[in-house]
Amino acid sequence: MEIPIWIGMFAPKGTPPELVERINRAVAAAQDKQEFVDALARGAVNVRTTTVAAFTKYVADQYQMWGKLAKEIDLQAE
Repeated sequence: MEIPIWIGMFAPKGTPPELVERINRAVAAAQDKQEFVDALARGAVNVRTTTVAAFTKYVADQYQMWGKLAKEIDLQAE
């Protein structure tokens, strides 16, 4: 079984969509800078940016998938 680990950026609920898109474009532009990519690579991080809509869907899908599994196996917090 392979479980990927991902990191994302989130903004508070109600953040104007224009600002979220602007931040997303800035992060995407950073991946064009080799210094940024190299710094993350030293921490074994591969940079992959996406659209705000695609990331929103991915997070919702992950939440649903892992939530379903947690219920199926009756996962409880200690």
